[in-house]
Amino acid sequence: MTPTEPDSEHRVRRFPAVPGLRRQIWLTLAGMLAERSVRCFWPAWCALLATYLVWKAAPLAQIELAAFAWFAPALVSAMLALWGAARLRLPRRADAIRRIDAELPERPLAALADRQATGLDDEISRSLWEEHLARMAVTAKTAKSAEPDFRLSASDRWSLRYIAATAFVVAFLFLPEATDTEPAAFNALMRTEPGIDLQLSAFDAWVEPPAYTGEPGVYLNETAMDSSLQVPVGSRLSVRLYGEPDSFLLGSTYSAKFDGHVAGQEWRMDRDGHLELTTPDGEFFRWEFTAVPDRPPAINILGEVEAGPFGQTSMRFGMDDDHGIAGASLVVDLELAQVERMHGLAPEPEKTESDNFRIPLPFGSRRQELETTFTADFGDHSWTGLPVEFVATVTDAIGQSTSLRIPTPAMPGRIMVDPVAKALVEQRRDLHWNRNNGERVAKIIRAISTDPADIFGNVSAYLTTQMSIRVLETALSDGIDDDERDGVAELLWRTALELEEGDLAVSRENLAEIAKRLAEAIERGAPDAEINRLKEEYRQALGRFLSELARKSQQLAEGANGSGLDGADFAETREISMSDIERLMDELERLLAEGRIDEAGRTLDELRRLTENMVAARPGDTEANGNFRQSMQGFGGTLQRQQGLADEAFRILQERQGPEGAGASEGNVGSSGGLGRGQSHFGQGSGSDGSGGEGDIAERQEILRQELRQQMRQLADRGLAGRDAVDAFEKAARAMTRARDRLRQNEVEDALAAQSEAIEALGKGVRSLGQETAGPGNGYGGPPGSGATDPLGRRRSGDAAGTGNLVVPDELLRRRSQELREEIRRRAGDSERPDFELDYLIRLLELY
Repeated sequence: MTPTEPDSEHRVRRFPAVPGLRRQIWLTLAGMLAERSVRCFWPAWCALLATYLVWKAAPLAQIELAAFAWFAPALVSAMLALWGAARLRLPRRADAIRRIDAELPERPLAALADRQATGLDDEISRSLWEEHLARMAVTAKTAKSAEPDFRLSASDRWSLRYIAATAFVVAFLFLPEATDTEPAAFNALMRTEPGIDLQLSAFDAWVEPPAYTGEPGVYLNETAMDSSLQVPVGSRLSVRLYGEPDSFLLGSTYSAKFDGHVAGQEWRMDRDGHLELTTPDGEFFRWEFTAVPDRPPAINILGEVEAGPFGQTSMRFGMDDDHGIAGASLVVDLELAQVERMHGLAPEPEKTESDNFRIPLPFGSRRQELETTFTADFGDHSWTGLPVEFVATVTDAIGQSTSLRIPTPAMPGRIMVDPVAKALVEQRRDLHWNRNNGERVAKIIRAISTDPADIFGNVSAYLTTQMSIRVLETALSDGIDDDERDGVAELLWRTALELEEGDLAVSRENLAEIAKRLAEAIERGAPDAEINRLKEEYRQALGRFLSELARKSQQLAEGANGSGLDGADFAETREISMSDIERLMDELERLLAEGRIDEAGRTLDELRRLTENMVAARPGDTEANGNFRQSMQGFGGTLQRQQGLADEAFRILQERQGPEGAGASEGNVGSSGGLGRGQSHFGQGSGSDGSGGEGDIAERQEILRQELRQQMRQLADRGLAGRDAVDAFEKAARAMTRARDRLRQNEVEDALAAQSEAIEALGKGVRSLGQETAGPGNGYGGPPGSGATDPLGRRRSGDAAGTGNLVVPDELLRRRSQELREEIRRRAGDSERPDFELDYLIRLLELY
């Protein structure tokens, strides 16, 4: 471009024609004009909207000379409009072209308006220039009008334009029009006639319940007076009188005296009562109130106290309150009167104060009925094995509380298998009980460690034991204080863990600590970086734990060939456990990535339980295997005896049907007998001779129920039961209770239905127990006996891996089971049999 080139406005005027560009320029000009108008006149139209509001509201407020009340804001609006007009600058065509050009690549409109400055005599130069213009023309054809910018945030920092717009909408929609200074609009709004003195006829009355109830208020002006209103105790009754208060007649049982000079009255409603009000024009109102007291909250335990082998204890509670639960806590009290005061427990205990825990409650403002689970780790508690009482307390919003006492004969804790570890834990308990036991504890520990070669298989554990003895004896010489006592107790605990698990204890504690930190981070919604870091630490700790567990388990398996788990079984079990852990870790990562926090927390809990079960069920643990076999045999026997009672009840029911029923009883099917003639499973002969009737069978049902409860308590003490098994056995016990009651009332058909439910629940419990203790990640071989077969003599092929040593029934038992199944199918297909018998046979087929 030459230095003598005309200005940009001149270049725009000689701008070459581009199809459609003229329209885009005009649209941009219009948008720029609107944009500048808004920026200049927005204060004026805000003032104008305020003028409209004043014009509508002045008569309503009974302002004197209301017709002229809008003059001042109108004057302000006019002045602001003049100021805006002075600031307004009309946009030019060049401004529009520049704005359009700024939104296009390479600014083609400016290029088209330029002229070639040099090389006019060079043909190549002119060709290049023409090619450049042709390309710019193609680009210019894509030009679009520029959108106006109506943003006023920089000019209107207080958002006055929104306030003015809102006021205008309110005035336009809700304020009635008035043409003079009389309060006609106000009268119309209050729905009264112009001739009536409004101040002598208006009142408001309402009841406001306490805030914690969450209940809405009650507006008495629109409430029927033909029935009593129920309101929570503590509600506030309020009355507002408009006019001369002494012109009203007001009476209430909540106030002995009415102050006629106060327009507002308010009372607290602590009892039943009424409110009476007479207006100056003689209109009478009366409302009756019934004060509903806030009932105390309720709490109950769902199921039994569940305890794991490492002291992890959980209890599930059900709570409810009429207005919501505010808090819940659990206290552990030592039942000192039930403690056998002998040996180290003979002195008076130094610690008798309770341990307090908070029971977690779900989030949410309304918690009227809920279920929650309390979980705590009592593994290293000093009261382990002693009788305690759990006291669960629930509190509502006004401080009312209800407590539930749960006596426990032995406080859950870490179950030690190694005898030396057991002895050290017991001495640790005695030292915590009373520090005066210190000398006795030192002597017993020294006696235990007399022959370390035979007692201690771990040099580190022996050295730690000797250290604890020296520290304890040194502290005793000067008078042992709390810190010294706790330090020795900690040494004894770590030594016991090392004897019990070796380096596995350290790995497990590290894993549990990192898992706890990860769970807390997930619960509080920590940043992704922190969760990823803790997740990686957890994965590394889990790898170390599994490596140590594999080494420890292999050592135990090599020295315990008779433990019920050979090398192949152990390898298969460990492979299944590892696959489960990998699956759960992948699931945990997926849930965290998707933001499903609650499910991620449950998956982390499942990982924790799996790793604990792997430690609790390592091979070579002959005592644990024995406990498992004993429990499985006990529950299997209970299942068979319940089947026998059901068969006997079924035979009694058939005999009541008369000849048809008696004929159908031939060949009665039982779980402990083959095909017989109405034969009982608890004696030989008919019901009249051997059964003793409904009363006798009801008592035997009660005895069996008590035995099941005893077995469940033993199972919890041994730490072998999971939630599925406990829930199934609990359901069976409830069904046995119903069966007993129905038998005592001679309702045999209902009793038979309850017994069938008990059989089904017992079968499910036995299967769950086998899967939880002999399933993936467990070292128990499924013990032979009744737990390995169902009541029909079949092997439970659906059990998890690790049951390779189950004894396969012999050919005779297999044929008998087959015959029983065929007989059941044949009878179930006979449509002429009574409905109750067909229902019973179908239940048997579904169960087995």
